[in-house]
Amino acid sequence: MTDLQRRPTPGGQLPPPDRHHHVPGPPPAPEGQRDPASAIAPLFIVVALLLALGYFGSWWWTFTVLALVVIIFLHELGHFVMARRAGMNVTEFFLGFGPRIWSFRRGEVEYGLKAIPAGAYVRIIGMNNLEEVPPEDEPRTYRQKGYWSRLSVAVAGSAMHFLLAIALLVAALGFFGVQEPSAWKISGVSEDSPALAAGLHSGDRVLSVDGTQIATFADLTDQIRARPGQTVSLVVQHPDRSTETVTAQLAAHNPQGEPVGFLGIGENRDYVKQSLPAAAVGSVEEFGRISWASVAGLAKVFSPSGIRGYVDALTNKPSSSGSGGGDNRLVTVVGVPRLAEQAAHNGIADLLLLLAVINISLGLLNMIPLLPFDGGHVAIATYEAIRSRRGKRYYADITKMLPASYIALAAIALVVMGSLYLDIAKPIGG
Repeated sequence: MTDLQRRPTPGGQLPPPDRHHHVPGPPPAPEGQRDPASAIAPLFIVVALLLALGYFGSWWWTFTVLALVVIIFLHELGHFVMARRAGMNVTEFFLGFGPRIWSFRRGEVEYGLKAIPAGAYVRIIGMNNLEEVPPEDEPRTYRQKGYWSRLSVAVAGSAMHFLLAIALLVAALGFFGVQEPSAWKISGVSEDSPALAAGLHSGDRVLSVDGTQIATFADLTDQIRARPGQTVSLVVQHPDRSTETVTAQLAAHNPQGEPVGFLGIGENRDYVKQSLPAAAVGSVEEFGRISWASVAGLAKVFSPSGIRGYVDALTNKPSSSGSGGGDNRLVTVVGVPRLAEQAAHNGIADLLLLLAVINISLGLLNMIPLLPFDGGHVAIATYEAIRSRRGKRYYADITKMLPASYIALAAIALVVMGSLYLDIAKPIGG
């Protein structure tokens, strides 16, 4: 008897399993015991591909691929730990996908390694009412556990991403330092520019414009752009901390032809380290900022203007939406290594910040309330808890949720395929 025959009744109740018609099958073959040669060959191919990626591309690319594998492994480890704590029956925990290279069994769980290093997976039995489960295992299925147990398992993966992101942010802030907007200086001066005529040099910093105090380079930009063609008084701090007041005749247009003031300098920010207590507080603040920016970025990508810009980028048309076109899009596993290489060239702190952003983005993405995302299981568990009454458990029929999931997954697949093409043909920052 399958669970397809045991769907909830109209009242929302799942009938008890029929224990009289279950015929246990033969015990599983010991798949972990394989011929050594057949196990080594796939592993050799994977190692060779990773070495080739580093040799012909960049060793940072290889590092990024391995880092992504570790990140996804920790995601699944979160599910595994919480499922075991909740008394659920976990049967498999594998690193990678595809052909099995090596495995061993400890208790009822098979642990192992598979050939394709594309993440990891944990198999928890009875994740929904469509899965066939032996009657004697039904009490230990995911679907039979209480709301808080199911919720803790569902959110554990994203929680691991968030905890890892905070750890990375603490390391970046406390051990390497991050670029502070207020700790800036002039990186360079353009030729034949008002800044060059005024005697500005690399390492200088503008403290005020016509008496208006300047804290960040963005403040300076706002003040300069608002004064096209005007003569301004600048208080400048030199690298030796001495100050000087100079006069600059701003250009009436910038190099792009916009009617805004132009000075002709670039920005360079210093890396500032914090104490560990300050880094811990700052990591939480930065986590909130990145999370909000990630949600806003996703909303912008899937907005009408974002979709138009995305289509323009795919069809090689100038962006008609003003949304940035190809740069305002999702980045795939092809684009992430390039971003990691660029970040690593700037410093370890920037690489740690990028990994933190990746973890936060993955954690938020997994909370989309549709199957097979973890957020889909959260939505189902919460809906069942709302519909249940005292002592009377309600079981949701996931078949009603599948059509929406299929449509959403198809749309996401199209976007990912398009982003993959753009990462290859038009890499961000390339």
